[in-house]
Amino acid sequence: MTTDAVMNRRLAILAGGLFLSGAVNIALDVLGKPKPQNQEAWQAKRIISGQTIEAVPVNSNQRQRIRLIGITAPALDQDPWGLAARNRLEELVGGDPFLLEKDVEEKDDSDRLLGYVWADGKLVNLVLVAEGYVLADVRPPNNRYQELLENAQARARLLGLGIWQPENPLRLTPSEHFRLKQQGGKSL
Repeated sequence: MTTDAVMNRRLAILAGGLFLSGAVNIALDVLGKPKPQNQEAWQAKRIISGQTIEAVPVNSNQRQRIRLIGITAPALDQDPWGLAARNRLEELVGGDPFLLEKDVEEKDDSDRLLGYVWADGKLVNLVLVAEGYVLADVRPPNNRYQELLENAQARARLLGLGIWQPENPLRLTPSEHFRLKQQGGKSL
């Protein structure tokens, strides 16, 4: 490939990335206000991982675990990404009340509530993907925000954000990491 062809290809990739970046930012602005359907106010009590929160409904003491849907966070022992994802989730939902929006399925196999978390008018699941802290992992029938999550991941990957950093990328997906640990192997 000639130098001009390489340069043109790089410019095309950059232009596509800028377009995708703009589309995700527009989508984030459009989604800035949650839809009133299927939402409840909750209060975080503890952030367990980059995808799981222990919380109580506002005006209740009944603790429940909530699994953010549409994403998969690195395991806590996937340095430095697991702790970074958990810490970012804690920054986003901290001690303030948040809204929990449900999709089709209410609970997972581990009896955790499933939902999209909204804090300060932002879809936290989407923010975590867009900033490169977690992977988009949409599983039907819970796919309300599939296109947004996948576009946000493509943008983060293109820009080398978080787990997509070229110098220190996440080398194994969380499921690959778990499988390797189950087999007695050492993670990368």
